[in-house]
Amino acid sequence: MSKVKTGHKILNVTTPNDDQLRLNVKKHLNRNEYIQVENYWVRNFNAPDVVPTDINNFYAEEEIKPILINEIQNTKYINQMVSNDIIDIENLIVVSDGYGFHEHKNIKSLKNNFAILVLNHAMRFWESSVFPNFMLMNNTSDFALSCMPLNNMPQLIASRRTYPAFIKKYENNVYLYDPTPEETYQSMSSKDSSVFFDEYRNPVCAAIAFANFMNIRNLYLFSCSTAYSENRPGTLKIADNAYQYPQQQLADKFIDGNLFWYKFGNKYRQIFYTGLQNTYKFAKYVKQDDFLGIIS
Repeated sequence: MSKVKTGHKILNVTTPNDDQLRLNVKKHLNRNEYIQVENYWVRNFNAPDVVPTDINNFYAEEEIKPILINEIQNTKYINQMVSNDIIDIENLIVVSDGYGFHEHKNIKSLKNNFAILVLNHAMRFWESSVFPNFMLMNNTSDFALSCMPLNNMPQLIASRRTYPAFIKKYENNVYLYDPTPEETYQSMSSKDSSVFFDEYRNPVCAAIAFANFMNIRNLYLFSCSTAYSENRPGTLKIADNAYQYPQQQLADKFIDGNLFWYKFGNKYRQIFYTGLQNTYKFAKYVKQDDFLGIIS
């Protein structure tokens, strides 16, 4: 076996907004490469011939047993994995319940070859006349139940670690994926899996990984950043009438890291977002009216 070249390098990149950035890239002994996001690392999920490995180790020791139970139960309920043939489209719109979500009701129609995937509470409070194609859920706790749609349910893309009661109650097709294994934890249920998503316990990251897996050409993010219009204790002002907690800012940076690798894997891909401006460096911001014009 050839020796693995490891170490760090600085990668100079140009963003969709023509900004110049320097990224710290690490080549690991496990053969994966990662870009640095504060004190964490976001993996190149398009790298060939590597064993997918998340080196951040987000799960505390006391969380492992409940997650393992989730995986065992979900494996009993569901035997369908996400596959490339569940839909054939070029454009995916990811809608979350973040900043600007109330404007989703202005989605009146959708062009051919577009699909919608919803996250978090978006489906529960859906008001658009256009029905989504998919919902994605990866929450491991009973919080997931608060996101259960009240009436009609689109097809579900779910982490094997998702809270099992949510999956058991869900009334449509359910397709599983496995989060990329961590250095310190991988269950027996996922050892033979062929579908790993780099999700970092973040549903938007999981949605980007899903789009990459499905070879979606153009990705559109709608209200995928969480922020508040009023100042709350512990929040930081990031724009006029927009405040975030530090953990929400970090979540956006992980999303941006996944967007980088999504684009890096195919130079012809385009990524657009609307909602909170100046959130992502590796997607092009579009005003909401223009965004709706593109997809409708």
